[in-house]
Amino acid sequence: MKFHGKNTNRFIGGTFCLVLTFCLVLALTQGCMSSKHTVGAGATGGEAVVVRQWYALWGLVPLGGTPDSRTLAGNRLNYTVHTGFDTWDTFLNLVCGWIGFYRNHVEVEF
Repeated sequence: MKFHGKNTNRFIGGTFCLVLTFCLVLALTQGCMSSKHTVGAGATGGEAVVVRQWYALWGLVPLGGTPDSRTLAGNRLNYTVHTGFDTWDTFLNLVCGWIGFYRNHVEVEF
């Protein structure tokens, strides 16, 4: 493809590969480092509460306190706790991780 006398195939191909690789990384890494804990009989009602947690110094220092799943579940005896990274967390970690900040989420289903 010629654009004002310049060959742009290399630029378009390189950009496409970079965007495709970025999307593939986001799609494949959203489930890594996740865990699921069942308390009692587990979630039954389909309601959920999600809390975001930021960490500084590459995960060593929690910012804003650590979320407590018992507090998030209220007085319920049966719930499921999911912790990990979703797609948005992964994107933010790619952007902010090189300066030492990471984010994950805690989801309590009841």
